[in-house]
Amino acid sequence: DVRMPPGWDGIETIQELWKVQTDLQVVICTAFSDHSWSDVIRKFGKTEQLLILKKPFDIIEVQQLACSLTEKWNLLNNLDKMVKHRTEQIAQTRDLIVFALAGLTESRDQETG
Repeated sequence: DVRMPPGWDGIETIQELWKVQTDLQVVICTAFSDHSWSDVIRKFGKTEQLLILKKPFDIIEVQQLACSLTEKWNLLNNLDKMVKHRTEQIAQTRDLIVFALAGLTESRDQETG
């Protein structure tokens, strides 16, 4: 929620959470419009990890958001694993090429260069 007295409000809470977990998906649930969407964009500079759910909301909206955000997290996690794996493969291939080129250089014939 945006309004959470006493202490941090929802915006401050998001800022602190993102300091710890930069890829965290956040849903703001609020009945108030203390902060406009443009204010939120200016404050955070990113919106792909932030959704606003206006109160009152139906339970189906929460369920859909939870399912969609979970799927998004799973896809990003899988993509990250694939990128790391491919990066390792590329590094191994590069090492093999360097080794092969070094072998070719050493086997060069003085007469043929």
